[in-house]
Amino acid sequence: MNMLRICDIYFMLSGQYGQRMAAPSVNPQAAGPVSAAAVCVGIAPAAASTGITPQTVTAAVNTPGFYQNRGQFWNMLHYLFSDHRGAPVWQVLPPQTMRNVMIQLHHLTEAEHSPSVFEQSRDLLASVYFATLHKVKGLKSQTRFLYDESAEFLKAIYDVYRLLHHLRHPNLPNFGRGRSPVS
Repeated sequence: MNMLRICDIYFMLSGQYGQRMAAPSVNPQAAGPVSAAAVCVGIAPAAASTGITPQTVTAAVNTPGFYQNRGQFWNMLHYLFSDHRGAPVWQVLPPQTMRNVMIQLHHLTEAEHSPSVFEQSRDLLASVYFATLHKVKGLKSQTRFLYDESAEFLKAIYDVYRLLHHLRHPNLPNFGRGRSPVS
């Protein structure tokens, strides 16, 4: 992926998509791996729409480490539940994109050490969790779902469930353990 495309994704998701004011001062080939933020310093804030599309979401979550751009990552999570041609964005995304969203969210939960960040976003996290389950598992049996999915994805979705349980989200399934203590 060329650096201009990463810049576009970075700033569309941050709400700062606009005109390039100066050429980036970082040479990606000479510097090795760099974040989109380091490369995209020459973009002015947008005056109009952010221009986020389902395609930019897919491209963003296919970028390793996208979750490290926390503001942009949270904006993308909110965008998943906005309207796109009469349906929520997450419904038009391919299942692999939702898998990648969950994996990146898991990386964020491992990297973030402030519980207040997740407490404030508990409902959003639950929405992402259930949307991912709906999109990826669909009508498959639990056995088929577990068989088909990668260990990385299963760990990610399990750890996000555990976080939601720890945050005492009231609408989590009990998985056969009787009444939930989260009443």
